[in-house]
Amino acid sequence: MMFNHKRTLGMLAACLGFALLGGTVLLQAPEKLQRHSVIVQGANLQAVKLAVQSVGGEVSHELGIIKAVSANLTDAQMEKLRAIQGIRRVYANSGVDVSLVTPPPPSQADPAGHIPDYCGAARAGGW
Repeated sequence: MMFNHKRTLGMLAACLGFALLGGTVLLQAPEKLQRHSVIVQGANLQAVKLAVQSVGGEVSHELGIIKAVSANLTDAQMEKLRAIQGIRRVYANSGVDVSLVTPPPPSQADPAGHIPDYCGAARAGGW
């Protein structure tokens, strides 16, 4: 059995070319398809959910009080979503830091049980 070296080399070159091309596509794909966690707010919750789903987005949480959803969207999906009538805002869903204020002992609170001086509310006009 005799090998055709030209044909074998041609096939090897073609396979190598396809492998390199596939690797290039795989390396570029995550950039283009990177999803961002966003909050999408609109006229009503159901309309916002449908709008996100219509552009191929993934709803992760419903935020009914503010007529919004938390969603995972690509850049292209966000652009499509912003063009849909009834969508009011699309903004980053970022983390929230909280700090714990420990109340003073009851002896330092006012007779009604409020602690405006301790937390600074009295100075801000909140009490």
